[in-house]
Amino acid sequence: MKERRDSYEYRLRNPAGHFCSQLKSRASQRNLAFDLTKEYLEKLITPMKCSVTGIELIYDMSGAPNTVSIDRINTLEGYVKGNVRVVSWIYNRAKGNSTDEAVLEYLIKPLAK
Repeated sequence: MKERRDSYEYRLRNPAGHFCSQLKSRASQRNLAFDLTKEYLEKLITPMKCSVTGIELIYDMSGAPNTVSIDRINTLEGYVKGNVRVVSWIYNRAKGNSTDEAVLEYLIKPLAK
């Protein structure tokens, strides 16, 4: 019996494939450019470390703060090579449509005081 591509088990074993189809759908819904491939995303998510904070990430779709997430660096551009990176889910939520500088200024800098 062929495994369904949207099954939980398939997504856990194929994170790059899951991200690729998820991001392609999101790009289409938002009328954004998309040129990512499963192979590109496999290289991007290995190793699973946040490219901003350096923390180790997990892929389990639990919504945990350290779950792997794909971020568009420039939110005005699409899901294209060179404009996406791996970050933690919590960092991506904090960033939203903002910039790294804004996140660092308003969230991390006050914690250092």
